[in-house]
Amino acid sequence: MGVPPATLVQQRRAVTAAGATGSGFGGQDLDLALILADGSASGRVDPAFAAHSGPMGHWAMAIWNSWFTFSSCCSMMAGAISACEKAVHPWRVAYGPAAATYLSAKRLGWTVVDAAIWITDRGRQLDLRVDPPAVVTREVNDAVRRWRWRAVAAKYPSLSVLADGEGAVMEPIWKLLRSTAATVTWNSDFRAALVSAIVGRQWTQSRCWAAGWNMQHNKCLFCVHGCPPYRAFSSGVCPWQKDSSASQTDCMRSMREQGDQCL
Repeated sequence: MGVPPATLVQQRRAVTAAGATGSGFGGQDLDLALILADGSASGRVDPAFAAHSGPMGHWAMAIWNSWFTFSSCCSMMAGAISACEKAVHPWRVAYGPAAATYLSAKRLGWTVVDAAIWITDRGRQLDLRVDPPAVVTREVNDAVRRWRWRAVAAKYPSLSVLADGEGAVMEPIWKLLRSTAATVTWNSDFRAALVSAIVGRQWTQSRCWAAGWNMQHNKCLFCVHGCPPYRAFSSGVCPWQKDSSASQTDCMRSMREQGDQCL
């Protein structure tokens, strides 16, 4: 069974809601939040994995195990491709496993030549009569990861280097988030701040103005908790930026002790 785009978004939001803070999403990016939630290079918390590997993997099993005659599978796939390509809203005419498989593959940037020959978004040709379902499923999961990173690159021009879908090196970040350290230099507060910064819960001045909010303060946006006006802007420069001997950790700790919050 395939998952239409709107339903997939709802499923993905439900998963991120389970791991969101008590204050809500905070404007976080859906793709980045789920990438972090995966927790490792092999993690598959994102419902997008099952949404694609489900129909595509089962179709691969049908071909591999000859659940139907090959000619029947070719006929079903040809009919599904024709119907979906003619439709204004393809998912509304997606009846049966062939259509679900075709539209799922198309969403990942794959080309379905026929019932058995698929070409991945990287140009690799898969023959379902030769390549076992486990190989096909692994290729699908890798394609889902590339699909997410392409979505991230499309939303953030500064990350256009990720447009090929290869993605950022996340293992060091996952390692930091898996840590249970509770020291002055790394603890739960810093882990929460790292997640907040990566998924886009930080509302910088430029982002606030882009949202149409009339910002009435000149808080330091380089520090997690902001700087009190009497300290930060008496000279127009944040102390952390002005004094190279002060570490960012010192600045953050000082602001937290004073109970200041940059809202």
